[in-house]
Amino acid sequence: MSEAQQIAARLAAASEVFPIKKADDWDSTARVTATGDVITVVVRDHMGRATREYRAVIQQVADGP
Repeated sequence: MSEAQQIAARLAAASEVFPIKKADDWDSTARVTATGDVITVVVRDHMGRATREYRAVIQQVADGP
């Protein structure tokens, strides 16, 4: 397992499910998973019908001294 994959897995495990607060409506729920070095977040409305999906790729962008 690469370092990027380990980071993605740990981030997803730290916050598998959490609420998304909305001031003018019911809270939504976010579910987080990791596949390789990709983190996927699926946000569902309070009724579980409307979904939005987000993805983040963990990649090294700099290498220090």
